[in-house]
Amino acid sequence: MRLLLTALCCLCPVAAEAQWFLSTYTGVNYTRPSTISIDLPAQAIALDFLDVHYDAKPLKSPQYYGARLGRFFGGRGFGLEAEFLHLKTYARTDDSFRTVGTVQGLAVDAVIPMNTLVYRYNHTHGLNFLFANLVWRRALGSSPDRPRAALVIRGGAGPVRPGVDVVTPAMNVQGYQLAGWGQQIAGGVEWRLTGWLWVMAEYKLTHAAPEIDLAAGGRGEFDALTHNLAFGISLGK
Repeated sequence: MRLLLTALCCLCPVAAEAQWFLSTYTGVNYTRPSTISIDLPAQAIALDFLDVHYDAKPLKSPQYYGARLGRFFGGRGFGLEAEFLHLKTYARTDDSFRTVGTVQGLAVDAVIPMNTLVYRYNHTHGLNFLFANLVWRRALGSSPDRPRAALVIRGGAGPVRPGVDVVTPAMNVQGYQLAGWGQQIAGGVEWRLTGWLWVMAEYKLTHAAPEIDLAAGGRGEFDALTHNLAFGISLGK
């Protein structure tokens, strides 16, 4: 929450008729298949695993979750916000994928089980995003000053900090790293329950290509284009 407040204070000028809002949510996600690249100079390994599939396990601890803190300005149609999103990716290393590259100077181009060379390539403690978002909100219904529902669209970008869990026969890399930038675009609907309390449902598309440090100067990278469905509550007028 301290990160959310700091980011928002950097973004938000003082404005008349400003309105703060706070929301939190959970959900599910699906990350599209992509290439995982492993470069381990100390082991003379440089491989691309093509079309790797991922599991999300959003209900397994730590669960999928997110939080937002923001502010609407003027007529409450536009705003700025900071958003934290925690989702996970587990590469299906028990499956076989086409693998190309070199191992000990020998060329490789074959369909092999990924766990022959990589036991795990996961972000089990989150592919964590911190977004700075632009937000557009439109009241739905005949009472724009106190609507029963609202359409909300947002988009933004920010740093990615994955929780790394990569294991091979020669190394075990764990921990958090800063690993580039992520982006998102999202749209959803909010319904007023009572007073300042709202419920929300949202679809969001997120993207990142986190490049992580591995042992002895090694690097790992994959492309994470993720579909998300989020459900939660908001506080705001």
